[in-house]
Amino acid sequence: MDPTSKSKASSVILPSLIGSASRHKPILVAITGSFKFSGEDKTDFVSPNGSPTEQIFLAAQKIAKSIYQDIDGQFITPGSTCESSVKTASDFINKKYQKDDPIIVYGYSNGGRCAMDLVTELQKQKKPVDLLVTVDATDAKSKVFGNHNKTVDTTTPPNVRLHQNFYQNDECGIRKCPSGATMQAESTTSTTVINHRTSLDDLNDENYKSHIHRYMEAINRSEILDSISSTLKYSKENE
Repeated sequence: MDPTSKSKASSVILPSLIGSASRHKPILVAITGSFKFSGEDKTDFVSPNGSPTEQIFLAAQKIAKSIYQDIDGQFITPGSTCESSVKTASDFINKKYQKDDPIIVYGYSNGGRCAMDLVTELQKQKKPVDLLVTVDATDAKSKVFGNHNKTVDTTTPPNVRLHQNFYQNDECGIRKCPSGATMQAESTTSTTVINHRTSLDDLNDENYKSHIHRYMEAINRSEILDSISSTLKYSKENE
């Protein structure tokens, strides 16, 4: 399937078949935005009153619990480079992973950039990723030089089965926001990439319009959780 572009208002296309029939315990890695940290595991500090990424991470765990599905989860705060984030996540996955365990990778903003690097590392390790969700994956520092997404890999490796990419590229405020981009599959026979564009024309909330990058997770929360829920439910049904 060729990459498909959809607006924010469009419904998320959910996977009808993910991986093989033998399933075990899902692994969820979520990488938030910012450049202030060093790729640390901050799972123990996740709060329901925290960032939108924290709220989505906890909501995914709640979904798993509602269907009596055990899940291993890790929450990571990235730094200015992604090497430490990828190592933290890769070490966690290697510790928890058993053959056929579903892997879900989620990344917002700079965390989306690191999520792309992580699934590429998992490709080298020959580990399949059932679901990759990126939300406005961007290298915000590059906007200083007028060149968005300079270090973001926008090609999804073939170990990823479904990539849901939420992005925007509109002006906001007095300068251009950090913005995401469309993604494409390295192999359309093994990977489905679905691009969901959020446009200013779709939004009624003026605060969202002024800070669209900051609110991308809130704007697309329902569709994001639908994708994660579908993957978790499928893995449960095929344990």
